[in-house]
Amino acid sequence: MGSTENALKERERQRSREMWKAALGAFLIMAFIYVVIPVILIIYFGDLKNP
Repeated sequence: MGSTENALKERERQRSREMWKAALGAFLIMAFIYVVIPVILIIYFGDLKNP
């Protein structure tokens, strides 16, 4: 009975770790978009730096 409890806890821990990985990935993608898009726009419309 104790071993099943341990397995259940381990599975729960693994699921939370995967959730953290997914959340971190989504956050990194959002941060990447927020950083890259303005840079691309600034490069594309380069004359915005000196109007």
